[in-house]
Amino acid sequence: LGVGYYLLTTYNNTYYAPTEEAFTSAEVDSEWGKCEDPAPKAGEVVVAAFIAKWCPHCVNYHPTWNKIKAEAKKKNPSVNGKKVRFVTVNCSESCDVSEKYGVEGFPTVKVIHSASKHEDLPYEARDSLDDILAHLKN
Repeated sequence: LGVGYYLLTTYNNTYYAPTEEAFTSAEVDSEWGKCEDPAPKAGEVVVAAFIAKWCPHCVNYHPTWNKIKAEAKKKNPSVNGKKVRFVTVNCSESCDVSEKYGVEGFPTVKVIHSASKHEDLPYEARDSLDDILAHLKN
């Protein structure tokens, strides 16, 4: 593993820690995205989750984020005339992209309008597609 300790977090009085699979599974790697710049293309806005497999908060948020992405893929949402694209940025290893967008902790969900215009999605607006879209409309 290369990790000499486990990070623990609690949720509803239950302890969670990343499993060895979180560091080694190829299937998990494909679900966790890549360290690629999520800059929007013309006519779109990007909602990007910056996550790390070693972060217990990310491990807990990851299923919620995947559900949002799956729902968005079916609905193909747009807001204010722009298509909304959902991206996962894997920051498990050194990832300069997180620095570019001012990510200071994990998980961080950003709304990216352009390479120079981006904002953190408020914590209370990041747990459902409807909440995210409602925030984007404001």
